Amino acid sequence: MPSVPLALEYTPRGEEYYFRVLPTNGVWDFLGGYSGVVMLYLVFAGLLSLPFARKKRLWPLLLFFAGFGALILLKNLGIEPFVRLGRLPLFDQVWSQRWAGPTWTFSLAVGAGLAFETIRCAFCSIKEKEELAENEAALQHYDSEVETKKKKGAGIPAFLVPLAALGAVFAMLMHLLPTTVLLLFIKFVRKNEFFQVFGPSFILGSFLSVLFLVLATIVLITYTRKGRGLYALIPLALTELWWALPRGYSTGWLYLKLIPLILGLYVVLQFFKGRRKSAVLTVLLLFASIMLIDYNSPRGLPDRYDPFTPAPYVGFLKENAPDARVIAGYGLLFPNFSSALGIKDIRYINSLAIDTFQDYRNSHLHALHPVENESSSLWFTGRPELFVHEGDGNTLYNRGIEKDFIARLPYYSLLSVKYIILPSAIDINEVALRASRIDGKTPVEFPSVYSDKAVSIYENPTALPNAYVVTKVKRVDDFKEAQKIAGTGDFASGIAAVIEKEAPAAFLSARPDTAAGELKKRSAADTASARIRLPAGSTAPGVTVSLPEPFSEDRPEPVGTTAKKEKVKSAKVLTESNNSVRVEATGPGLLVLTDTYYPGWSVKVDGESTEIYRVNGVVRGVFISAGSHTVDFKYLPRSFLAGVILAGI
Repeated sequence: MPSVPLALEYTPRGEEYYFRVLPTNGVWDFLGGYSGVVMLYLVFAGLLSLPFARKKRLWPLLLFFAGFGALILLKNLGIEPFVRLGRLPLFDQVWSQRWAGPTWTFSLAVGAGLAFETIRCAFCSIKEKEELAENEAALQHYDSEVETKKKKGAGIPAFLVPLAALGAVFAMLMHLLPTTVLLLFIKFVRKNEFFQVFGPSFILGSFLSVLFLVLATIVLITYTRKGRGLYALIPLALTELWWALPRGYSTGWLYLKLIPLILGLYVVLQFFKGRRKSAVLTVLLLFASIMLIDYNSPRGLPDRYDPFTPAPYVGFLKENAPDARVIAGYGLLFPNFSSALGIKDIRYINSLAIDTFQDYRNSHLHALHPVENESSSLWFTGRPELFVHEGDGNTLYNRGIEKDFIARLPYYSLLSVKYIILPSAIDINEVALRASRIDGKTPVEFPSVYSDKAVSIYENPTALPNAYVVTKVKRVDDFKEAQKIAGTGDFASGIAAVIEKEAPAAFLSARPDTAAGELKKRSAADTASARIRLPAGSTAPGVTVSLPEPFSEDRPEPVGTTAKKEKVKSAKVLTESNNSVRVEATGPGLLVLTDTYYPGWSVKVDGESTEIYRVNGVVRGVFISAGSHTVDFKYLPRSFLAGVILAGI
């Protein structure tokens, strides 16, 4: 419904006041747009005018756009069988109530334009028909009566078109009005805010919707009878949409909108009378009144502002850690905004996402799991609201992302999440300390690297680099088992990795049961050149294999001495884009790139193609031999190439 007030704000003195935000039913998750009753009326009138239209080429487009918009609307209103559309493949991945607003408003807007042309061709004057016929070079389709200049009566059927369209739209309005009026009456009138909010916003807005509908009917009836005034529908529709445009006026300024409204209706009258030139002055006065009210109102239209203007903390990240991965909580930095700003973020808002990453997120990035419901596959935003599947339904938890980050730290570190962004009021170290008192573990200390009045950024000291080389691998049967193991022991620290296929024979050092002992006995030179071939099947599931590498400070000392902690062998990411990554790494070992594994990626080591492995059940890697190498990952799926070829054909 138009003009529903739902927003509550506070003055600097702490006084509350309401102002209108949405021109719909007030809940942005449902419908999410307003096409206007005039456009809806035009669509109905255009469909009813199809039998009278001479311009037949428009009817397929009109039926398509009107039908598509109607299907989405009926589905969102919960009307069967249209609700079942959402259960079809692909359609079940989108929460259409939230995102369908642009779809159905665009469809009805295009449908209204096509309907306008259909009506003009169906009921235009004889002179206009001559012009249309000349433009289409189709005079032979018209009767000899075209030569007369007198307009014939359109007849009773044509007269009924505007009335039938009026009845259809009015029936829809009456279907939605009673419940909405009752709810808003209870919400606002009982608080003695009728004249401040409820009156000018909903009552006046609904009255004007009916008025616009009646005026549109009068214009159309006049056109079907006398062949003039149709173009008055254009300023009428624009005036209605202007009225419904959200501005955020305070309650005391809502009635002032009547001034531009009256001027807009006067423009409609001038178009109706055929005085288009004289309407120009009124249009100028109309714009002047709108600008004057908006400029002087306490809450008018906001100044122009680039929505992608980065906050100060974003500048800090891009300057000091442009390649670091981040995660944010409490809506501070939504993942789609991260993408627009060029910040690497493991969160997402997608209608389609990679299944392995979905499993990784549900099972290993949340301490409460399984996180499964109709919409959980669509987004992972870091907001504290979390739906957890329990029994036959879902339970809503309010759980800050910092709690999951601490509880599942190894799994975040495996994805190279270096920074966590939180509101300044939340100290992640205090949260970690409280958690340690419960589980008895020593808390990890997260250094604060940035802080202002609104935001604090903490560094994850356990985050793995974006690319690194491991010298120990373990083979398992499937990605779920690999993901589970990856967050434990040497795998979590970047010393070892999990794969799901047999490693190349050239990289196997010895039989699995003697590999470690043999490596400790060999000299550095012998080990550097070692290439032991094992029989097929040597890397059976569950077997850990050490890859050949010279002894160094990065390796454990021989048995009987004090062992030193192994260090992660990081590799250097030289360049990267959306579909390519170049890495410089030193082998031998398995180069792990902590980017999501997905079919369509290929890899070349020093210009020679080789195989990509899924590592730790979610990221990708490639085996490299001893020495320094340049590794190029590229994304060019065969499906894309096939599409290009078919498009060319």
